[in-house]
Amino acid sequence: MDSQQAKQILWLYRPGVDDADPQFAEALAYAERNPEVREWLDKQNAEYAALRAKVKDIRVPAELPYEILDAGRRAHTVVWWRRPFAVGTAAAVVVAVALYSIMPHLGLLRGHAPRARTDFAAFRNDMVYYAAAGYKLDVKSSSLDELREEFAVNGWPSDYTVPSGLAKLAVRGGCLTKWNERKVSMLCLMAPNDHRVWLYVIARVGLSNAPKNTTPRIAAQDNFNTASWSEGNKTYFLVAEGDDDFVRSLL
Repeated sequence: MDSQQAKQILWLYRPGVDDADPQFAEALAYAERNPEVREWLDKQNAEYAALRAKVKDIRVPAELPYEILDAGRRAHTVVWWRRPFAVGTAAAVVVAVALYSIMPHLGLLRGHAPRARTDFAAFRNDMVYYAAAGYKLDVKSSSLDELREEFAVNGWPSDYTVPSGLAKLAVRGGCLTKWNERKVSMLCLMAPNDHRVWLYVIARVGLSNAPKNTTPRIAAQDNFNTASWSEGNKTYFLVAEGDDDFVRSLL
């Protein structure tokens, strides 16, 4: 297998969904060995995650189901736009228009470069989704020191400070991920009662609207609680399964 063959197979790969699918196993293993394919796959996965998030944001009008049912009751007055073929075509057009409006933002249309967001809000949203959508550990370790060494060897952020509460948790490993071509160290931890905890570390420079001080800012997002702060030239973002008191205990 070469790089081109691996990319052709992984073009249809969905992170967190197809991990156990044997048809992707060889290509994923190749990507782990080939830095160029791995970087391509990271970008591919990021675009898939962004597209999925955008599509999920599309709201179906509350009255639509009732209008469809009402159209069925009035079948004797069917006009062209209520015929099954026309309805299917209209639905396809709606989806196509929605995707067309989304794709330029992801750089998927030929000739259009993506406009990468550099603000902390975008980083926060993407990292929460990254944790929730599933991932594969790049580094498996049970020690914070070993994890830090692996980050350093690979050129990822390693000169970070781990809060004392986090240092007490079990270490599962980490990910060498990227966000807008910027390296992000992801520490994967496990608290008692199987509460998962993730700590992201990214260089603060160039990250607009990042937290300005060392006092963590706690906020709920989706099904998680988060905390964010900056220290020195690093910005930290914590995602945890647990309530506010649990998050405070980690900090």
